[in-house]
Amino acid sequence: MKITALFIFVFASYLSFSQIVDDFSDGNFTQNPTWNGNDSSFKINIYNTLQLNSTGSDTAYLSTPNAVLSNTEWRFYIKQSFNSSSNNHSRIYLVSDKQNLKKALKGYFVQFGSTQDNISLYRQDSLSTTPIITGIHGFTGNTTNEFTIKVTRNSNGVWELFSDASAGNAFISEGQAIDSSYKSTSYFGIFCKFTSSNSTKFYFDNFYVGTIQVDSFPPKIKKVTVLSSNSLAVYFDEAITQISANNISNYSVNISIGNPISALQDISNPLKVVLTFQSNFLQSQSYILSINNIEDLNGNILISSQIPFIFYLPKAFDVQINEILADPTPLVALPDKEYIELYNRTAFDINLHNWTFTLDNTYEVFPDSVIKSNSYIILCNSNDIATYQAYGSVIGLSSFSLLNSGQQLILKNEIGNIIHSIKYNINWFGQSSKKDGGWSLEQIDPQNPCGCQSNWWPSNDSKGGTPGKKNSVFAFNPDIAAPDIDRIEVIDSLNISIVFSEPMDSSSINKTSAYQIFDLIGYPLNAVPNYPTYQSVRLILAKPLKTSILYKLQVKDTLRDCIGNTISLNAVKAFGMSEMPLPNDLVINEILYNPKDNGVDFVEIYNRSEKIINLKGLKLANYSFDISDFSSVSEISATAFSIFPGEYFVLTTDPTMVKKQYYTKNSKNFVAMSSFPSMSNTSGNIYLITSSLMVLDSIYYFEAAQYPILKSVEGVSMERINFDLPSTTDNWHSASESVGFASPAYKNSQFSTVLLPSGEFTLSPEIFSPDNDGFNDFLSINYKLNVGTIISKIIAYDSKGKQIKSIVSNYLAASEGVINWDGTTDDNQKASIGIYVIYIEIFNLQGNVSSFKKVATLGGKL
Repeated sequence: MKITALFIFVFASYLSFSQIVDDFSDGNFTQNPTWNGNDSSFKINIYNTLQLNSTGSDTAYLSTPNAVLSNTEWRFYIKQSFNSSSNNHSRIYLVSDKQNLKKALKGYFVQFGSTQDNISLYRQDSLSTTPIITGIHGFTGNTTNEFTIKVTRNSNGVWELFSDASAGNAFISEGQAIDSSYKSTSYFGIFCKFTSSNSTKFYFDNFYVGTIQVDSFPPKIKKVTVLSSNSLAVYFDEAITQISANNISNYSVNISIGNPISALQDISNPLKVVLTFQSNFLQSQSYILSINNIEDLNGNILISSQIPFIFYLPKAFDVQINEILADPTPLVALPDKEYIELYNRTAFDINLHNWTFTLDNTYEVFPDSVIKSNSYIILCNSNDIATYQAYGSVIGLSSFSLLNSGQQLILKNEIGNIIHSIKYNINWFGQSSKKDGGWSLEQIDPQNPCGCQSNWWPSNDSKGGTPGKKNSVFAFNPDIAAPDIDRIEVIDSLNISIVFSEPMDSSSINKTSAYQIFDLIGYPLNAVPNYPTYQSVRLILAKPLKTSILYKLQVKDTLRDCIGNTISLNAVKAFGMSEMPLPNDLVINEILYNPKDNGVDFVEIYNRSEKIINLKGLKLANYSFDISDFSSVSEISATAFSIFPGEYFVLTTDPTMVKKQYYTKNSKNFVAMSSFPSMSNTSGNIYLITSSLMVLDSIYYFEAAQYPILKSVEGVSMERINFDLPSTTDNWHSASESVGFASPAYKNSQFSTVLLPSGEFTLSPEIFSPDNDGFNDFLSINYKLNVGTIISKIIAYDSKGKQIKSIVSNYLAASEGVINWDGTTDDNQKASIGIYVIYIEIFNLQGNVSSFKKVATLGGKL
């Protein structure tokens, strides 16, 4: 901070009379004027500000000669980046008879901070101090305290202490007192007392000691902010009289708004006046506020002035949570401090005054802060304001603390309407190593504010994040997918919860007419959207549900997501009352214990009962024989989650990664678990248990049980051959290569109810013509094999017995499937028209070999 225009005027007008003027723009404190004392404990920083630069817990001072005392004004800038205390405060010695400010002296000083956290004027008599003016309590009790201070003393010994907490020249009197104990002075200086954590957090600038300046300028309008649809806050550059401030005839707004019905000066801030009008402002309308006859405390009058403003009432998503750094360590290139970035995507400046920000169950109220149009504001802990001011506009929140694992964040306006909410999760980093810390999560497309994980990505910026500027991952990422009903959770017989695939428009999902339930239940009595994300709605039913009945809910009215995409009318979703599972009602049907690179373990379960079973309360665990008890117990789901008869569900910590690495026919049948039992890459066990520790099913696995001819078992799941047979080793087999070595959430590739003694092969069509006309271009070799059978070879021979094509060799097949021949030769040439013999040879690990011969005809145009 450098000299303001007013200070420049003072400097120019009173230079010949002043004794001290120093803004440290010369880069030193040893000349013009010369400061002496603990020189090594101070420095001039890059902003040409005097800064304490010490270590440990200590005291430090600097002083400079000064003989001016009567009819004198002292003015200076000070910042303390800590909450003041008896061990952490500063003094500005206005008057001292000694150069060393640490020792006994006679004089006066202003102290910044004490047990009362105030700014006060003291007299010092040797080593004792007496308060003369006691300032406002709590004024220096913030994590950053920044002021401009003015003190005056006239020839009669009348002292007055002024402060401006905005570090400008809008001074407010802290009080007056008379004291003429000392009538001469020799030195002016600064004194700091500090602990080691604050040994560099004192800043001083713009010292002026000289003749008292008389204010001859009228007040000016500093700014106007919109508080509500019918109220404004006007800020002046100096304190004004209450009479002129509260006179409603001194204010008027054009376009038929007129004079306010009330004008109230803020008691705690005499620079601020709140105006309330009878009529409401119009959305997006530009107005002009006219102000006249406003008088400052020195009698200067603002005759007439005008200032424009625009009324804009923010809507949902106008201001968005745009970036999150929850885990700043290990450091990349940003500070070791958490932050959240807000983005104003509108063309209007938006005042965040009295908005609230909620982190789980803790909420903070925003101060009077404006987020400019298409701009950003950084939220951080109040202790970290100075750290992030280098990156842009900052709001400090006293209880700001983010969980690395994720939490609910809610931004509301001053009347409590949700502007944006999001529940981030560490899984949004995917398998990137960036989840280990130092990297932020950034929103991709602000036009898709409800995109959740699909619209967030780890920062690509080399610093680890982009606080205060455009996100590094910014891109066009629209939500064009229609929402869907993910599942229906039965809370009790009269309450169900519909869980949608994404956040919804609360005004559409609260309509009872949108839901009809068969059988015999009808429309609900009430529909209550689940605050704050509105990704679910609770339906209160007219009739109770019964067990052993499969109900169907049908969508009968428009249900929209927050962007406006709609669920298909008449869409149907099944649900029902759950029943307690017994052993083998749910079975472990497939496991992946040695995943691919960047992959994760998974366990697939299958409901082989006739019951609807709730996964809430069920757990996966290891069994430890050392302690004869379960270990690594992991809850499957904290919320109700039904699995229907005949359904497959995959349990894993990262469903997205499993679906990325393997094909699935049922992408919704995945449960994201917050933790997972230990699964060794070589051997181990997995138990499926209830909350009462009843065992539903278990498996003991080991690498040797994988199919022996596989070169590697990494990424190869073990599949249960028959879910109606016990979970013994001979009922498990490596997943087939034909399905990519895993079949998550659908029928196993090795599933078989009966183990056939031999294979079955059929060819189709009878005549194939590989001419790329889209009709019968392939010969399909359909097979059905017993488990563990290897197709050692399939070869096409021409009518003379010559090998034309080796179609497959040593193929680990599924229990049934299709292999195609495209009519090419081993030389990748098109085979000739004619009759071919398809020779098939199979074998198993017991050494049994079988062969088959089939006839195929390759046709074409002559």
